[in-house]
Amino acid sequence: MVKEDFFFIIVPTAGGKADIQTLWKLSTIPVFLNKRLFPITVYNKGIAASRSAAFNIAKNNLDKMGVKHGGKIRALLWDDDLILPHNIDLGIIVDAFKKADENNWNLIANYRVEHSASENGTVNVMMKRKENDQYRFYTDEELSKLKTFDPLPDTVSGLGFYYGEINLDYQFHYDDRPEDINFFRDNKIELRYLDLRLYHEKKIYI
Repeated sequence: MVKEDFFFIIVPTAGGKADIQTLWKLSTIPVFLNKRLFPITVYNKGIAASRSAAFNIAKNNLDKMGVKHGGKIRALLWDDDLILPHNIDLGIIVDAFKKADENNWNLIANYRVEHSASENGTVNVMMKRKENDQYRFYTDEELSKLKTFDPLPDTVSGLGFYYGEINLDYQFHYDDRPEDINFFRDNKIELRYLDLRLYHEKKIYI
């Protein structure tokens, strides 16, 4: 076996809960890619620690299996509070992942997140670098002009839906920026767009 035989899904989670329809869809993708599902779920406290632990688990499991990986694999990083539309054409994702694998492209899909910078409390998760090395959120107008596989220069994003190369030795960290932005910056990852509708579930408990 080689690492390309596997479809890695890495999920850092504290709640241990996800939309069952989305899970079924994601678990079906490797069938169409002719790969074996290799899921990794981590329940550590803290998202940075969970992501780092997940990468370490993937590396250790591959080593135990005798699969050579060179410290890098291609994987889907998915957060368990994201939901795929029930009527989505799964072939869109499958075809995108196939082409990304063929060209060694790294894909991100946009979703909305809560943020005080917006009047309505939400912004797009994708961000573009400004001249002062700070970032601004993509506008809805900018996103509407993007097509799947369009290059995204000087772009970072949340890691709720990322498909591409990961360095298994990478340690996630916070400083003046969150762990997801640091991941893209530290690894100098060149991104391309995946035009995919994602819902971001947020709940409160009473």
